[in-house]
Amino acid sequence: MAPRNIIFFGESGHGKSSVINMVLGHDAARTSSSTNGCTFESTSYSHHLSGHDLVLWDTAGLNEGDQGTVTPMSAVKRLYNLLKSLEDGVSLLVFCIRAPRINDAAHKNWLLFHEIICQRRVPIVMAITHLENEDCMDDWWTENENRFRGQINLPPRNIVFFGESGHGKSSVINLILGEDIAPTSTSAAGCTPKCTPYPHQLSGQDLILWDTCGLNEGKHGTVTDINALKTLYSLLKSFEEGVSLLIFCIRGSRINDLAQQNWDLFRNIVCQGKVPTVIAITHLEDEDPMDDWWTQNKAMFFEYGIKPSTEHGSGVACITAYRGRFKNGRYRYQDEYEESKTEIRNLIVQNYLRDPWKVDQIEWFKTIVTTSIKTDWCCRTSKIEHKHLVSARGIYELMIRFGITEPEAAKVAQGLEKNSETHGAPQK
Repeated sequence: MAPRNIIFFGESGHGKSSVINMVLGHDAARTSSSTNGCTFESTSYSHHLSGHDLVLWDTAGLNEGDQGTVTPMSAVKRLYNLLKSLEDGVSLLVFCIRAPRINDAAHKNWLLFHEIICQRRVPIVMAITHLENEDCMDDWWTENENRFRGQINLPPRNIVFFGESGHGKSSVINLILGEDIAPTSTSAAGCTPKCTPYPHQLSGQDLILWDTCGLNEGKHGTVTDINALKTLYSLLKSFEEGVSLLIFCIRGSRINDLAQQNWDLFRNIVCQGKVPTVIAITHLEDEDPMDDWWTQNKAMFFEYGIKPSTEHGSGVACITAYRGRFKNGRYRYQDEYEESKTEIRNLIVQNYLRDPWKVDQIEWFKTIVTTSIKTDWCCRTSKIEHKHLVSARGIYELMIRFGITEPEAAKVAQGLEKNSETHGAPQK
């Protein structure tokens, strides 16, 4: 029988290497007190335990930051590649976590590897370290178990997909769901006439994936540009629980001014830069590997001011939601499709806000106060304040986005607010 692979993972400084040394009975794995960590690559240690041959895998820390020995994205990719490369599979995940606190990073790492990558098919256990000062070490888990499980059972989080028609929003949602539920179309007019919710559970968290109408259909599309804006703005303002993530879907081709305008309008104006915004680059099935597309094109996005949230990785998923033709028992792009499913799910798990942000009203206008001096016939002076209502940034963004005049933009802004006040939250 082949040796069983046991994977130790977790944050730097939480004792993975030390736990392996304890299992081995001698100091073989390198340890360090440095915050940068000491494990650069996945390292294996053969061991015989209770009649079974094992391979204990020490892995790089998952939280060192960009200045650490291994960047967060590199650590995740190395661990993911290790899990995929093991021909004999994985028999056990050992999640090492340092007491006393269970933080948000620990929760994300647990969900990412147990539920997304290993799809709950691999048993997972926890090794709580640094409990030497506890009178009864087992009591720590008794006291903290409910807190840990409580982090998993959170209210549904709103994930909003936006972008131009034909760039794959509905197809990406189907990719995440694992089945074709959201209607898709090859028509230039678009196929999503209103914002549609798709409840889904991902990594133990209930989510609502919102499919939205395209932002570039013009007057001949299913939904006109301004009506699409009204619908999406009303949706974002209607969320009592707030918004946890914006996903900007864009086809893998040249970036244009319209993409920049849509990005600025929703990320920076409507959501005021307070909601993580990531990018799903679609239609990359012929790229090999798909991730190279972003490496080659990200500078162009940055020139347009389109910079995804990078707190937890690149903030980008290079994917395809297209399987291709079915031939000889499989789809042409089956491998790329499955890889994309993992990529987009990881992107959501890593980036959505655990504490959602409630969308406020946009500052369409601002008040300017000027002062004048008045002198009466007795040469007495007095100050008089004059208040002027002038256009704020929101108005100018509308002018740029839709190519309209300032008075027209003011009228659109008033319509947006009226529409959002008269329409309640969409049915879920």
